[in-house]
Amino acid sequence: MSLDARTRTMDLIAGCWTTQAIHAAVKLGIVDALAGGPATAAALASKLDLDPRATYRLLRALAGLGICEHSGGDDFALADGGRLLTADAPGSLRAFTLHWGERTWAAFGQLDTTIRTGAAIRDSGRERFFSLAERPVEARMFHRSMAAATRHDAAAIVAGCDVGESRDAIDVGGGLGALLVALLKAHPTLTGASADLAYLQADAHDFFAAEGVSDRARYVALDFFASPPPKADVYLMKSVLHDWDDETAIAILRNVRAAMDARARLLVVERCAPRRAAPDPSQHNVLRSDLQMLVATGGVERTEREYDTLLAAAGLTLRRTVTTASPFSVLEVVRQAG
Repeated sequence: MSLDARTRTMDLIAGCWTTQAIHAAVKLGIVDALAGGPATAAALASKLDLDPRATYRLLRALAGLGICEHSGGDDFALADGGRLLTADAPGSLRAFTLHWGERTWAAFGQLDTTIRTGAAIRDSGRERFFSLAERPVEARMFHRSMAAATRHDAAAIVAGCDVGESRDAIDVGGGLGALLVALLKAHPTLTGASADLAYLQADAHDFFAAEGVSDRARYVALDFFASPPPKADVYLMKSVLHDWDDETAIAILRNVRAAMDARARLLVVERCAPRRAAPDPSQHNVLRSDLQMLVATGGVERTEREYDTLLAAAGLTLRRTVTTASPFSVLEVVRQAG
């Protein structure tokens, strides 16, 4: 084995340090404090009630990651990467950082048990999504993280969504409605709804208002395990099916099918797993997500062929798959004939 291969492998093994360094800087308020302008580690430590030497060492490490800039001595400033961690930054990664540094971090710490048993961590699956209503801080972090991730890829995804002459769209399991908002902005005559659990309604309405689409967007309280969504011309489902095993995903799809007439289309937006894995950086996103689903929800990232089989079991037909300029593909689905 070459030295380079050994070094690369060591870097992969030790990669956990970057997640927790960035998470600590966000959670402790260091990023927000630096957003006001350059400061010394000592001044930040005093303001935030932190240990000065430890704060300096964290900032120095973050400078090595490109999150902040080290001017020398005790002086630091936010770099472009760090500004993305502030709450009001366009495309903010703040919620994503907290989500990965906390729940996802804890889940991956139990990956060996999941591999041994095949079971996701406790407090996963359907019960976890429902119980978020009782944990508003965690719920807000999770849904904002999901919305921020969707907004990053929304333009590329919407470009791959053929809505034709559709007049109304429903985003099934759409959370705050980030993808729906992008679709409405791209199609000014379209109206739509995000359909998800009832406790999200107020936050979704606030999100629609902030995005300037309140006149064309609404919220529908829906348990997609129990009931079909309302009638619409086109349905969206982004990053929903990958949360669930085949049996559960088929049950969700059958409820959507029950709402579809012969002209309706379902646009499933998911990462498609490769049929052959390779050490290719373009595959890292979906392979990482597949392990995250395995341990955290019991779900799975599927190949296009596996989606075809899944959809057929729910009485649906995969008409075509549209690749996008993002890690996501758009699977255009219709009801099976007959």
